[in-house]
Amino acid sequence: MLPDTFIVLFLATYEKLLALGQRVQGRSYSASDFTRLIRRQFPATDFVFKTYRDYAVDPDCVIVAGLYDVWDDKQYLPCITVTLCYHPDQEKYFVDLLNWQQLSFDLAECIGHELVHRDQHRNGRKPSLKSYVSKSTDPGIKSEQQYLGSEDEIEAYGFSIAAECAVFGKPKDQCVMYQAYVETFDTDTAIVLKLEQQVERYLKRMEHINEQINN
Repeated sequence: MLPDTFIVLFLATYEKLLALGQRVQGRSYSASDFTRLIRRQFPATDFVFKTYRDYAVDPDCVIVAGLYDVWDDKQYLPCITVTLCYHPDQEKYFVDLLNWQQLSFDLAECIGHELVHRDQHRNGRKPSLKSYVSKSTDPGIKSEQQYLGSEDEIEAYGFSIAAECAVFGKPKDQCVMYQAYVETFDTDTAIVLKLEQQVERYLKRMEHINEQINN
């Protein structure tokens, strides 16, 4: 799958979800019903959607998390799980109270991010992507550096940051994940440089596709 394919899928998903928000204005859903509503927008052959409840989630807010499973992919099963996280005590979610644009972006970005990982495995690139060996003696910092510093995550988060820049018209240094990389690798700027290269790579492709759409 080429970078253009990720971008086209991301943009199409984002626009599809924005349109869904228009159609369901004024309605309310339980957490489970809302997850089913979102699930129906995607092919069951590729995606699994789950409902999760956590007190860390604010009321009238839905947090999105994703996971690509290489073993399910090898068995030709749905290999990308998208989890929608809700506040445990909230019985109904009113569409008009949700930040629908942000939720639409979060879902589209999450799916695009996991598709990057799927491509890394399907195209046989994963073994060539280097892991990161942290020199930190702090267990928390070491774990975070080894996760974010691996080349597969640098590539995937490069896509995520570029997507946020393009949709919301913000510079990369205002994106949460870019700030997380700068803070996590404050003593290893080479990792931040690699991330910036990936962000610019995807931004250029997004600009090219937008030009084609608008012409």
